[in-house]
Amino acid sequence: MLQSDWLRCHKKEIRTVSVVCLILMVCLLISSISNNGHFIKDGKEIIAITRDNLEETLTLPLEIEAEKDGKKETYHATLSIKGMVEEADTTELNQTEASVEENFLDAAIQSLIEEIEEKQDVRIVLPTKLEDGTRLRWKEQIDLRFLLVWLLLPAGLLYIYESEQQREKDEKKKVQEEIRSALPSFVDQLLLLLNAGMIFQDAFYRITAGYGARTEQDAFCNLLARIRKEADETGVMVITVMKRLSQEIGVREYVRMVNIMVDHQYRGVNLEEKLQAESRLLWEGRKVAAMQKGKEMETKLTFPLAVLLITLIIIAGTPALMNM
Repeated sequence: MLQSDWLRCHKKEIRTVSVVCLILMVCLLISSISNNGHFIKDGKEIIAITRDNLEETLTLPLEIEAEKDGKKETYHATLSIKGMVEEADTTELNQTEASVEENFLDAAIQSLIEEIEEKQDVRIVLPTKLEDGTRLRWKEQIDLRFLLVWLLLPAGLLYIYESEQQREKDEKKKVQEEIRSALPSFVDQLLLLLNAGMIFQDAFYRITAGYGARTEQDAFCNLLARIRKEADETGVMVITVMKRLSQEIGVREYVRMVNIMVDHQYRGVNLEEKLQAESRLLWEGRKVAAMQKGKEMETKLTFPLAVLLITLIIIAGTPALMNM
């Protein structure tokens, strides 16, 4: 279900999809009215077809009801009456209700449709009987495309919603990858400052100042700036803010690093020793991620290379085939 807040935030997209649906409905309505102008009816039955221009192609969807000895069969057919300068094509006939016991009725109606399509008269009278006495009733086929148009609005909104959700997932994944990639360097910088005698709070502020001076700001730089800003505004410890944001970020390596700092803050665990072990894990994980990404790139390049190879084979082999 699409949330009401999301609908309110996407009024422009909803209006656009609604206008497209309305235009399609108007086009289908005009097409239906145009077809009705070619029918001469007796009640609901069509008795003849009229043509305004003999040189234009006329395509009309019809429903044929064949009745003999109390048994009724219904067919859907599209008459394609070509102009005088074109040749008439055969029309495929689709039976939509009960099955026919003999193929004679199918063949007879098909032959009758082909005969009608070949006529070049301004007014074409539709036959009411076959040679074997089968009663024929010609009716206008109901255009069910109107129902499909009604489905376009929710389908379009669902597509927009799913596209936006996928875009948010991709952006979140990109942010997580940038944070995961920057963590090893951050831990190493933190270790150097801690080994130089600085406390964690001062070391963190020194590192964030360096990241803030960079010309290109990635997701990890923004994360550090956010942590520092919230710590300054609320007056709480940096580690508390980092702990609160860890679940929101959803990066396992970041959560593990924060838990080490929390253990140091509240349990007195040796921070330098734990960070050294964590640094080795982070660099190893970054190496594995780089290798995995390289394999993915190789896989993505396989198809273009295969297409290029096939193209080269065709170019090289074409002259030989032409000389055969």
